[in-house]
Amino acid sequence: MSENCSVMGEKRAGVIGLGVSGKKISQALLKLRYHPIAFEKKRKEEFLQKEENIRFFEENKDKMEFVFDYKTEDIIKRKEEFEFVVLSSGIKHDELAKNGINFISELDFVSQNLPENSKVILITGTKGKGSIALITSKILKKLGLNHFVGGNIGEVEGKVSTLSDSILSDEAKKTGIFLFEVSSFQLRSSAKIHPYTLAISCIEKDHLDYHPSFFDYFFSKIKLSTQSEFVVYSEKFAPLSRKYEVSKVIPSHIASFEKIFDVEWREKKIVIKESKNRREIELDSEGFEIDGIELEGAKSNAICAVGILTTLINPEDLKKIKIENIQKKFSFEILGKVKVEGKDVIVINDSKSTNLISLKNAISSLKGRKIVLIAGGRVKGFSFSEIKDFLSEAEVFLIGEAKEEIAKDLGKGTICKNLEDAFRKSIEFIKKSSEKEFFLLFSPGCASFPDFESAEHRGKEFERIFRDFKETNK
Repeated sequence: MSENCSVMGEKRAGVIGLGVSGKKISQALLKLRYHPIAFEKKRKEEFLQKEENIRFFEENKDKMEFVFDYKTEDIIKRKEEFEFVVLSSGIKHDELAKNGINFISELDFVSQNLPENSKVILITGTKGKGSIALITSKILKKLGLNHFVGGNIGEVEGKVSTLSDSILSDEAKKTGIFLFEVSSFQLRSSAKIHPYTLAISCIEKDHLDYHPSFFDYFFSKIKLSTQSEFVVYSEKFAPLSRKYEVSKVIPSHIASFEKIFDVEWREKKIVIKESKNRREIELDSEGFEIDGIELEGAKSNAICAVGILTTLINPEDLKKIKIENIQKKFSFEILGKVKVEGKDVIVINDSKSTNLISLKNAISSLKGRKIVLIAGGRVKGFSFSEIKDFLSEAEVFLIGEAKEEIAKDLGKGTICKNLEDAFRKSIEFIKKSSEKEFFLLFSPGCASFPDFESAEHRGKEFERIFRDFKETNK
């Protein structure tokens, strides 16, 4: 069903998907004086169930056209009407390409509308990309360097910051550095962008419910390397790596990569080692250990951030500051310690864990501790049997759509009705156990759907459950 506006612009562009990124793309097109035609899968009644969607529709219904409950055929029939179609995050391009539709990813669209000579830093990987972007941003601020940060990162300084916000923000135009946290979904459909630096945290199996193969996922992450000026990557693309390499891309008809720095974690310091003269620069760090827990994921994120910065500034300038951890909400967030019948229980909210590598990272940080794990949700093309041995010592409580499947894969696990039931049963287990210290870890290792709207939503729910428990057990 199409909702036509009364004012028609000369230049037309399609937008597919009206989630968070799709709405921002539409606003960016309006700012660039295009007439957007937005295609949304949901029926109008369903779309308008959310307050933010009602507000967006009312503010823009006279400026753009809405097509609800669309089919691919609806776009094909109208392909001659628009100059191009912008894909919001998560929209596949395959059918559009087969039917000759001139599509462009949000990333390519944004890059073509940034100020000339902008330095675009793309940060991707299976785990850690959001934290890497925030740590990099924090260091740039300390050094007094203006920049924009956005992407799938969620909120930045209290506001959602998408790729298209770099077009919408007048402040962003005053900076020459753009930090973009990007997913394999966005990269898969991108081809025109030439990043200044491409940073890859790690690559492990993920999103195989979206990508037709692991190679498709892997290639999406690395394919822009030959179009970049610098590449920063973890050793062997491994998770929790304590070593990153920084290479300069030597362009030619066959690109080559010259390593210029190694960045390593050495005890409590980050060490930058120059490849040519082997000179070392030591940087002080802070905040990478909490209550005796070594934050291995945070350390890996920090050295990746330092690797990125070596491509932007003189590495010697980093000696002026201390490299600090950033506690990203719902990413191995320690909510607090409580007493349960004389036993210490440290509660950790790792709701942003949406794949097996995230879950493995969380477990690795608690190596040798007594772990009570709450996990589950919707699996994304992988099997928990892959980490069966890894979870052999943990007591597991399962929730979500795939809880029975996960229990079968692990050969163990208590099936729970919902998150609240899992928390209650976890506490009951702790009460009956003879151990004196426990780490109650909520690290789902799965997508949040259909029980929750997002990883943030389930994180807030776990936070509420823990808060209520503390209030009733004072």
